[in-house]
Amino acid sequence: MRFGFFNSYTLWGGGEKWHFTAAEYMANMGHEVFVLCHPDGELFQRINAHPKMTAIEIIITKHSYWNPFFQLELHLKLRSLNLDTLVFNAPRDVRSAALTSRFAGIPRVIYRNGMPFPIPQKRSMIWAFQKGLTQIVCISKENRRVLEKESPLLAKGHNIEIVTNAFDFTKVPEAKTDQDDPKEMTTLSNTGRLSEPKGQYLLFQSCYLLKKTGYKIKLLMAGDGELEEELKSLAASLDLKEEIEFLGFQKDIYETLYRSDIFAFTSIWEGTASSILEAQAIALPVVCFDISSMPEMVAHEETGLLAKAKDAEDFAFQLERLINSPDLRKSLGEAGRKNVKERFNVEDIYARWEAILTN
Repeated sequence: MRFGFFNSYTLWGGGEKWHFTAAEYMANMGHEVFVLCHPDGELFQRINAHPKMTAIEIIITKHSYWNPFFQLELHLKLRSLNLDTLVFNAPRDVRSAALTSRFAGIPRVIYRNGMPFPIPQKRSMIWAFQKGLTQIVCISKENRRVLEKESPLLAKGHNIEIVTNAFDFTKVPEAKTDQDDPKEMTTLSNTGRLSEPKGQYLLFQSCYLLKKTGYKIKLLMAGDGELEEELKSLAASLDLKEEIEFLGFQKDIYETLYRSDIFAFTSIWEGTASSILEAQAIALPVVCFDISSMPEMVAHEETGLLAKAKDAEDFAFQLERLINSPDLRKSLGEAGRKNVKERFNVEDIYARWEAILTN
């Protein structure tokens, strides 16, 4: 069959990563795969370099949805591809191209909802979701709840299916033998963009409380972003310059995770947090907030620990429990690894996607 994936963004984030891996999986299964993406984006470069997939240039602006010249060009391009299914990953792209996709004769036009955000119920967006889409797939129950509650006119009439993100264990490297000795102090890690939704300021407050109590800790911060300087200033103001190490963007995130004893994840909203899956995959115990979709990934005292939402003091308490109990760290880490294998297995998840794309 002939599958298309539509992503007009130049950045490389979770949605773009999913589009690449999903497209690659379908191509390896023998389907013809076309990815419509921005020529200046990382996704285009990766698709263009792949021997089994075809990159198609597409540039979306805020006016594309009502630009007749763009719509005519898109219509002709889509008709020439003769796709069986087209998958979108962003509301902006749905508004700009879903209706034209249907007019171009594509039988299945699907929107994959990856973020628990309300989508503005503008007339053009409602029209695109109601008339342009044949199906909506959310990556978590929380995503579906937010969409149905906050954007009901977009969700109306759609039987929304839930398919989580997948995890590929074949891409997890073995631990290196020259890691730091964890007995000297407890090493925490946090991975992700340095931005407001990731809640790292709450983690710094928790670390301050732990240090004040007398614990020797080290926090490894892997990632960059718009709040980097602000977070560095906060670390200094809390007298944590020696305890917090800013590593910047890490191409191999496992180098950081393997140096850690505990994964401390303070994000206040997520779809399916790949950072949690990466930590659980190497049996690293996880502490996160009981908020957004995190409880769908971490069962309290079974596969990790959940702290009260946005409560730095309770987060510090949950970290303290793990610091004081190597046995608890081991049991939760092993249960977390089993959780990823059983619920986020890449073969099972993409088999579900293949069924959605073909039925």
